[in-house]
Amino acid sequence: AIFDEAGAMSGGRPLEQIADCSGIGCGGMALQMSSDLGRFKVLCTFSKGLNASQQAWPPLILEAFAQLETKRAVRKVLGTIVCIMWTDHANLTRQGYLEDIDPKMLRWVAELIGDGSELRSLSGRSAKLADGLSRNIKDRDAILEQRTADLRGLCGQVREFSLERYLST
Repeated sequence: AIFDEAGAMSGGRPLEQIADCSGIGCGGMALQMSSDLGRFKVLCTFSKGLNASQQAWPPLILEAFAQLETKRAVRKVLGTIVCIMWTDHANLTRQGYLEDIDPKMLRWVAELIGDGSELRSLSGRSAKLADGLSRNIKDRDAILEQRTADLRGLCGQVREFSLERYLST
C-alpha cells in the first residue's frame, strides 16, 4: 500500500500502529485507512522472537516492548511521523502519568510518545491484527522446542512435575 503522508500529517487519515506480544514473540503493523475510509491499508509489518529472559517479563512490560520494537521498525520504513499506537493493555496508556514508574518503562514510553504520538487503549478482542504476527514468528518452532527442552530438564528436579500432564493442559 502507498502511505499518504499528507493525510497522516493533517490528521485526516492518521498513521496507526497496533502491536502485541505473546509469550514467545512480538509483532505489530503500521496501517492507514483507505481514502474512502472503508478499509485498512497495511503499510509495514514486523515480528520477532523473544529470548529466554524476555519471555519471563510480565505482560505489561512485554506489551510495551512490542509497541517499542514495532515503532522502531516502522520508523525505519516510513521515517519519524506521529502515529496512534493501539494497545490492548489499558495500563500501558497510563504509564506516562504515574509518579512511581519503572525507569525502563519510563525510557520506553518516552521514546514511544516523544514525537507527539499517542498510546490508546483498544479492547483485547478488537486487537486481532497483531496477534498472528506475535504468535507465528519466524523462529517459532525453534523457540517452542527450546522451551520444551527446558521443561524436560525440570523433570526430576521439581517434585510431582510431569511434562505429559503439563503439555496436555
